[in-house]
Amino acid sequence: MSARHRGEQRDSLGDALTALGILGHTIALGLLTDLIVNHDRADAVERAPSAAAPDNPAF
Repeated sequence: MSARHRGEQRDSLGDALTALGILGHTIALGLLTDLIVNHDRADAVERAPSAAAPDNPAF
């Protein structure tokens, strides 16, 4: 026997909270992924040798 009674309407508040929770987790996962990707890119840029000439006015 199911927990819902015959004729009982769906719990729209529960569905909305579930959707909000899924959306929140998706946004958090996207932000963490972006943070990791940008951190890796910043490390690669810092390790790259500088191609610019040194700041020396004697040249």
